[in-house]
Parts: sequence; structure tokens; C-alpha cells
Amino acid sequence: MKKTLFFMFFLMVSGIAGAQIVNIPDVNFKNYLLSDQLSIDTNNDGEIQVSEALEVTSLNVSTSPATTLTSLQGIESFNNLRTLHLSIMNNISVDLTGLSNLTSLDLIGRITSINLTGLTSLSRIAILRDPISSLDLSDSPNLNEVSLQYLNVLTSLELGVQPSLNNFQLISSSLTNIDLSGCSNINLLAIELRNFLDDVYLNLKNGNANYTIDFSFYVNDIQPVSNKIFVCIDEGEADNFINLAENVVLSTYCDFTPGGNHNTITGTVFFDADNNGCDANDLPVSLVAVEISGEISGISFTSNGTYNFYTQVGAFTLTPQFESNWFTVTPATVTFADNNNNTTTQNFCVTANGVHNDAEVIISSLVPARPGFDAEYQIIYKNKGNQALSGNVTLTYDAAVLDYVTASQTPSVTSAGSVTFGYSDLLPFETRAVNVTLNVNSPMETPAVNIGDVLNFTATITPSTGDETPYDNVFNFDQVVVGSYDPNDITCLEGATVSPDKIGEYLHYNINFENTGTAPATFIVVKDVIDTAKYDLSTLQVLYASHPMEARVTGNKVEFYFDDIQLPGEGKGNVTFKIKTLETLAVNSSVTQQADIFFDYNWPIVTNEATTTFAILNAGKFATDNSITVAPNPTDGVIKITAKSEIRSVQLYDVQGRLLQAVHGATIDISNRASGIYFVKVTTDKGAKVEKLLRQ
Repeated sequence: MKKTLFFMFFLMVSGIAGAQIVNIPDVNFKNYLLSDQLSIDTNNDGEIQVSEALEVTSLNVSTSPATTLTSLQGIESFNNLRTLHLSIMNNISVDLTGLSNLTSLDLIGRITSINLTGLTSLSRIAILRDPISSLDLSDSPNLNEVSLQYLNVLTSLELGVQPSLNNFQLISSSLTNIDLSGCSNINLLAIELRNFLDDVYLNLKNGNANYTIDFSFYVNDIQPVSNKIFVCIDEGEADNFINLAENVVLSTYCDFTPGGNHNTITGTVFFDADNNGCDANDLPVSLVAVEISGEISGISFTSNGTYNFYTQVGAFTLTPQFESNWFTVTPATVTFADNNNNTTTQNFCVTANGVHNDAEVIISSLVPARPGFDAEYQIIYKNKGNQALSGNVTLTYDAAVLDYVTASQTPSVTSAGSVTFGYSDLLPFETRAVNVTLNVNSPMETPAVNIGDVLNFTATITPSTGDETPYDNVFNFDQVVVGSYDPNDITCLEGATVSPDKIGEYLHYNINFENTGTAPATFIVVKDVIDTAKYDLSTLQVLYASHPMEARVTGNKVEFYFDDIQLPGEGKGNVTFKIKTLETLAVNSSVTQQADIFFDYNWPIVTNEATTTFAILNAGKFATDNSITVAPNPTDGVIKITAKSEIRSVQLYDVQGRLLQAVHGATIDISNRASGIYFVKVTTDKGAKVEKLLRQ
């Protein structure tokens, strides 16, 4: 008897399971699904069984304003749906979680939010006029077509990585941030903005620059348009854009990370200070060059010692580069068989090769000297050796025309014309900086300082132990007094003229930048294209950066990237580097550096040209411009220069060859100079000429 009852119970349970009914709590939605036009209820029992729902591959839910739907619960049972059209005329939140076979989705009407989690087969989605504020499509990585039209409250769109997305349309949306960086195969792109009231940011840095985009922005009822449309693009993609409005700004500098599929090699360079293997007690070293070779080549510097390279398929060799052979490190090889966004971490442990003490010092200008105003100078000193150093660094200046005001570090000694700062435990690779403010005499003071005068400075570093290369323990800096200045500039710290015996040696450059706007700058990029016909790019050494920075060298292009710098209005920064010229340069040849400075997505600020000539002042071997005349000579004051070509500079030297004064005009006033013999060097577009000058 028990066996019979058990068998009957089993049949009863099986029958109930076979006729499982889909729970649809919204009566209006259930009645719509039961309507004859859909033919879902095939057994006509007034319910929808799971088996009936699974037979449906296409569903169109279109309601009139008279029909109110409060929930679409139950639609998750239609798991074999391939296409779904929802046109609902009342506000409703829709959850389509788990419809993993759905390939095409249309949403029209009053849908306020939608959950698309698990829709991994979705290849097409079109949304029209729905009041959706946010949309996340990142869980549908096989999308081919996305059309978003008249979504006037949409403020957030997450696409994620969409390698198959070919067609993207965004028509009349309130979106201000559109990120297509993960969409590497877009061929059809249509974006129309109407009445946009804020700046719009579009990231198209997706690793694909092989298409043409007819980028039509329509703006109605707002004239003139003051807001900008900032578009981040890949290198070499700018020419692909046509029909751009005047307020569209294209930039490659939204991010150092490339778009599209790529691999990442990252790591940190450590110095084994205690020579027992790198461990948690050893610190990263900053601004060490890491070179990559193989399928790509380049160099990476960072302030925090962590380097980054982005590659495709292939084998790559990584090697930290040092200025001397006083360090030992083992190169590494990384191989990628595909470009599926793999990441490899490769750290380096640097050890000392022998015992070497070596420090260097330079001085640069942050705010130039102007008569009667404060000027700011920066002393940069670095441990180039492999042992920790302690000692002093000293700045000397002409106390007759300059007064000490303040410094970023408390001096250990101050005296007339000299200020000294102590330092201790300066680690290998470590760089420190001290900013010093000096007040410049006005023309009304005695001695007077006038525009065109030259101020002389010397920075000296004295390690407490012997230094192996003492020649870079002293740095001389000559500065021409100016009346006004551009805060975004580049300077060769050796000056406009150096001796020919410096050919093949380091030249030092400082690039200053200032946010002249009112809003903080989110990121700043300084780009410098190196003339490899005159400079040895392999000798580039980054000495200092005012803010956390990542630098990369690609070809002959050097880019200093200050990400998330948040530099406020009137905020300042700088980057300092050195590089050797080629040993093959001839006497009287010139080298020039110029930089582009990008503040966020704005057009770059182009700096001045910093030109340095390798010349012997009195050798008479310049490319001579014989049309140059200097008169009167002798003189007791102002001399005038004439030439048939444009005069670029006039420089006054004493008999020891020291630069005393420099101007860019056709006159120079030496009435405040002592009687005696001087030399005037005049440079024009056609050449140069040196004249001996007698001051009566």
C-alpha cells in the first residue's frame, strides 16, 4: 500500500512541474501576454506555462497611454527570446536580467531605468525618447549596433569593451561624457548635439585610426556657441574628421593609455641600498629611464619609479638605463602571444657596482628677473652615484643688485651674496630642489638694474666625501633682465652661446608652465620634439618635475604627462632635463629646443625657441653678415646697430668673455658701464658679427 501511494505522489509532483506557471503579478501585463494577437497561451488555459514562454523567440509589447504597466516581472521566463520590442507609455522600471539569448532590443516610451545584466548575446539595441538617466551596456560585449535618440535626461553611459561595435548613433542627448575608448571597430559614427549647455567630452581613443568620420554637430537656438566639444583621439587620426564645428577641439592627450585591445607591461625599479636583495625596505627610484625594444621601441620615465609600456603581440626586452656604469641590473624579456589586454608586471632590482660618490647641481629660473620685482630661482641637486651623500649646496649672486627674500628650505648659512642649504642622506638617484626668491634692484636704486642687464649666479654642491666628477659640482647661470615675460617658456640654462669645447656634452633645459585660466587644469602635457640630427636622444636624463609625472619617448618625441595634476588658476610647474648634443656638430653650429604645452583639451601653448650656438666669441669664424654696423664707436652711451637683414640679438661681453647685457632690438645702452674695452656680438638672419667696442 505504501509503494502505491508513493508512486501516485510522484506522478502528481511530476505533473505539477510539467505545467509550471509563470508568475506575472501585473494584471495588465499578463492580460497583454494572453491576448490573441500574441498567441502565447497555446493551451488556452488562461495562464502562461514556462514551456509556453520558452517557445517564444520574438516579443512585441506595445501599450497605449490608457494601459498602465507597473512591472514586467515574468519576462525573465522567456529565456529563448531573440528579439524584444518594448513600447510602453507610462513610467516603468524594466529588469531584463538573464535573457542571455536576446540579440535585438528596442525600447520606446517612458522606461525610466533598465537592467541588462547577463545579456551577453545582445548585438543590437535602440532606445528612443525614454527618460533613462543612466545606461550600462558593459555586460553585453557583443554589441554591433547602438542607437540612442532623444534621451534628454541621460547623464551616464557605460559601454565598456565592445570589440564588435560597428555602428554608434547618439542623437540629441544630454550626455556630456561619451567614452568610446573600448570600441575599436567603429566604422559608422553619428553624433548630434542640440542645445547643449555644458562642455562635452568624447573619448575616441580606441586604437583604430583607419576610418573617416563625418562628424556633424548641430546646435540650435544658441548663438554664439561658447561651450566646447573636446574629442580625444588616437595619434594620426585628426585628418579623419570632417565637417567639424569651430568649437570642436581634437586632442590625443586625454590619456597615455591607448584605446582598443593592447597588452600592458608595467613594473617598478628598486635600488638595493643594503646590497642584500630587494625587499620591502628598499625604495623605488624615480626618473630612471626604462627602455623597451622589440616590436616597438621607446623609453619611460616616472616620478614614482613605476614604468608603463603598451604593446601588441611579440617579444619585448626591457632594460633600465643609467648615466654611468656604476649600477648593475638584469634586463628582462616579456612575450605576448595575443593582444587580449594582458598585463605583465616586471620589477627590477638595481645594485651598486663598486663604491662611487657623485653629485651634480644646476640652477634655473622659475620667475625671471625684472627691475624692482622679486625673481625666483630653483637649485636642483641630484645623487648620481651609488652611495648616500650629505653636504651643502650654495647659491651665490651679486648682492649689490639682488637681495635675499626667502627660500623653500631654511638656510643653514646666509651672507651677503650667498645662501647655503645643508642636506643629508641624499640617496642614489634622488633629486631635491630648493626655491630661492631674490629681489631685483629697480632703475632708481644704486646700482641700478635695467632691462637687458645680465645677472650672474653660481650654484655649488659640496659632498662631505670625495666626488668622482667634480666638474658638475659647480653650475654657472647668466640671466638677462626682462621687462615682461611669458610664464610658459623653455630655457637653455647654459645660455645662448657656449664654447665649442662643450660640443658633445650635456645641455640643460627647463620648461616652465602656468595655468593662466581660472579653472583647475586636470592634466597637462609638455611635448618636445628632439632634433636627432643635433642631439643624442639616448642621453636624455629627466632631472626634476614639480608634480607627479610620467614621461615617454617615442621616436624623437618626448612627452611629459602630468595626469590629475589639478593645477589651479595661476598655479605653476616645471620640468627640467639634460641631453647631450652630437659630437659631430661643427663650431658655430646652433641647436634649438621648443615645446608645446597642453592644458587639458585646449590648443597647445607654443613656447619660445631656446637657441644655443657653439662659438668662440673673438675667433671671427661666424657665418659673417658684413652688412652689420655698430656706431658710434667709441661711445659714451647708446650705440645703434644696423643691418640689411633682421637683427635677432645684440650681446655685450667683457674682455674675459662674460656676457654682460643682451637685447633683441637695434640699440643698446652701455652708459652705466665702466670705461674700457668690450665686445658686441650682433646676430641676424644672415649670420653674425663681433665688433670691438670702446667705452669712453
